[in-house]
Amino acid sequence: MPVARIGTSRPNPESRIPELRYAHLRRCQMSEPRSLETIEKTLSDLSPGEKAHLLQTVARQLGGAVPGIDTTSGVCGGDACIARTRIPVWLLVRARRLGTSEAALLHAYPALRAEDLVNAWAYAHLHEAEIGDLIEAHEAA
Repeated sequence: MPVARIGTSRPNPESRIPELRYAHLRRCQMSEPRSLETIEKTLSDLSPGEKAHLLQTVARQLGGAVPGIDTTSGVCGGDACIARTRIPVWLLVRARRLGTSEAALLHAYPALRAEDLVNAWAYAHLHEAEIGDLIEAHEAA
């Protein structure tokens, strides 16, 4: 008859499930081509807690990124621009500070959508110093 030892317990095999799933996800990403479809399928297999952990990791990696705003070297001097356009965020912020309404901005720039302005304001809020410096630099030029 086995003797139970006080203070020792067997590890719960279910406690390693998140670790094993993340290891599987890493292996899949390394061995298979990374497609959004593959990632979405793997994501659907994760528990809510695992999804929350993954979301935190992605948020840390994105830093101050805002959807709909691109920063590309060689485009508008590398300044943050509205995606699909060459309209810099600092220009929209400057126009807004001068009293231009959102409706007037949308009329002046037909390629813009209302959500582009929301994204621009969010980016400007997260990067106030950068936008302020760009506005000052362009006013001085």
